Amino acid sequence: MRVWILNPYGPVPGEGWRDYRVTLLARALAERGHDVLWWTASFAHQTKEQRVSHWTDREVEPRFTVRFVPTPTYSRHVGLGRLWFEMMFSRRVVGRGKREAGVDVIVAADPPQWCGMAGRKLARHHGVPLVVDCLDLWPELFVTLAPARLRPLVRLLLTPLFRIRRKNLEAAARIVAVSDTYRRVLIGVAPSIDPANVLSIPIGVRLRATRNEAAAEDASLVCIYAGTLGERYDLGTVLETASLLHTERSRIRFIIAGRGPFEAQLRGWLKRHPAANLDYRGSVEADALLDLYERCHVGLIPYAAESTVSLPVKFFDYLAAGLVIVTSLQGELRDFVQQNEVGFTYAAGDARSLAAVLQHLELVPAERRMMGQRARAAIARFDTVPLYRQYAEMIEEVSGGNG
Repeated sequence: MRVWILNPYGPVPGEGWRDYRVTLLARALAERGHDVLWWTASFAHQTKEQRVSHWTDREVEPRFTVRFVPTPTYSRHVGLGRLWFEMMFSRRVVGRGKREAGVDVIVAADPPQWCGMAGRKLARHHGVPLVVDCLDLWPELFVTLAPARLRPLVRLLLTPLFRIRRKNLEAAARIVAVSDTYRRVLIGVAPSIDPANVLSIPIGVRLRATRNEAAAEDASLVCIYAGTLGERYDLGTVLETASLLHTERSRIRFIIAGRGPFEAQLRGWLKRHPAANLDYRGSVEADALLDLYERCHVGLIPYAAESTVSLPVKFFDYLAAGLVIVTSLQGELRDFVQQNEVGFTYAAGDARSLAAVLQHLELVPAERRMMGQRARAAIARFDTVPLYRQYAEMIEEVSGGNG
């Protein structure tokens, strides 16, 4: 079987990041004897740098090839430049994809909706089934970013994207969401979508050796945020909390790792607080990040109020590392944290709320150790091996045994 995966985002193997969802799926398919071609962008979202200057195919592993599609650049995570990037990626994928043969199944990311549309057009052109993979909720995200009074207007302006998504989903033989929350939303997009054809397969994490408890023993409580420094995150509240706790002479310390638009504001804050209790590490490669987690106690998942994020990547990494989860997210993640007793939630935008949670964890080390143990027990259900085996088996079923 020959599978094309269309997704302009995510690090490719060898770039120093944890394995992306596409990589996990591609490897699962390749191990089962299938040939995978991942169409991705020349421009890397994480580093904001061009990987190559022209069409390039790179064999990552036997049966797994990455194809870099020439795309324009962008600087902001939300803006017209990024929209133009997505449109050009999809347009070029369709143009070249129609000229090539040899595909049995197409898996297309949606969002971005233009990528889903490219998958729909190519699947129809080649007469093969389409699988839509949903890692986030667009256009809903863009509606929530607007001021409340403007949201009805923004939703109206985004009608074309809602319409494109509906058509993409209606054309799919299967729809895969990274959480149950997204699955429920996608089922409600159109009455013609059969709920039985919509699956929830989390991003998951590769399980590793049990956490070394002694490595995290420290006189202070160490909290880490590792991920994109983007506009949708509640990182301003993390900085405000650090200032508040520093003023109160707390021994709680913070580590931030990652790159993104918020970096300039973070560096400015550090210049104004040179003796602060916060350490900014910049980009940290995946293996080094795992070692860093060993010296931490709390994994921060701070998102702005009304975020559409459900189960982010860092959630799985923190659980696997045995960190206590502290998040502002509501819904599915909040329910998991509460039901499994692996952490706490705080009110987005409220530094006092976050500080109170962290001070409690500092004062009750026995409780945080118990939560860490529960986290390590809970992560087993998110093991990438069975998750992506299930994904690969579904694609085989959809293909009808082609190839």
